[in-house]
Amino acid sequence: MKIIGGEYTYIKDKWETKDHRIINISDMTIEHLENTIKFLKKRPDFYDIEYIENGVDIEECFYDKYDGSKEVTKKIEELELRLKKIERKIRG
Repeated sequence: MKIIGGEYTYIKDKWETKDHRIINISDMTIEHLENTIKFLKKRPDFYDIEYIENGVDIEECFYDKYDGSKEVTKKIEELELRLKKIERKIRG
């Protein structure tokens, strides 16, 4: 079975960078948080995974897809929560 997509895995309170480093959301700068939120809002399919298994002919092919949009929504919420905490701290 071949997996297409699914390059990134949802991990609570962590972010996986484009070079696949895992970092704590709490270590992200305001700019990084804002850019990541914008990015994910444009990519509700970010955590999707597609599975394909080729058969001898078209009738033997198998395709399935995991919808990761719930994970995207959770990640946006985590990022927004962290951003609000930082902004409250700055305002005092």
